[in-house]
Amino acid sequence: ALQVNEYLYRTGQQIGQPFLFESVGFFKDQEDIDNSPVQIFDKVKPGDIKFADQNHDGVINQEDLYPIGNTNIPKFTGSVQAGLQYKGFDLSLLFQGVTGRNVYLSGNYFEAFQNNGKISEIALDRWTPETAASAAYPRLSSVNNLNNFQGSSFWLRDGSFIKLRNAEIGYNLPSKLLQKAKLSNARVYVNGTNLISWDYLDFADPETVTGYPAVRTYSIGLRVQL
Repeated sequence: ALQVNEYLYRTGQQIGQPFLFESVGFFKDQEDIDNSPVQIFDKVKPGDIKFADQNHDGVINQEDLYPIGNTNIPKFTGSVQAGLQYKGFDLSLLFQGVTGRNVYLSGNYFEAFQNNGKISEIALDRWTPETAASAAYPRLSSVNNLNNFQGSSFWLRDGSFIKLRNAEIGYNLPSKLLQKAKLSNARVYVNGTNLISWDYLDFADPETVTGYPAVRTYSIGLRVQL
């Protein structure tokens, strides 16, 4: 279809490119609301999310959607495996990371009180007149807020991460002990998976967001060769 605004064309964009409203902060007060473009989705109040007027027509509507961010599919995925041995000890590490992806925060966990839902810790940083300068979450609404939960860059997060997928440290028992026990080889080890994640989300696993997170496991083992 012919688009008046070129930024609305899907042609030339990556597959699945998000088209979102661009968040430009929260409305400060009624004067700020009166002097801003009209947002048609709901009656806005101070503490609601303000959107950018991309076509400068004084109204925020579907013509103001803009290509922002990436899909949740990484543009780059890599891994590094490292290990070392010292005397009878050995250590192996496997790191895996992704970048060039975004995750979108939606659903009951992030949308406080919407659709008769509950509230989670992410809303602790909500906007109030006293927290206006530091708020990281819009004002709370006891009824569905059709403005704040529009698809916007406010809910977009960097989904890059580096994870220590696997780590194992082992020790091969010395030959003197093996001879006494009449063994040719014996090794004890400790293994762990999904031990550490370096990412941009404090409240969720960026790999799954609200899904079941990558399971962290530990194991201790003994391998004996007669």
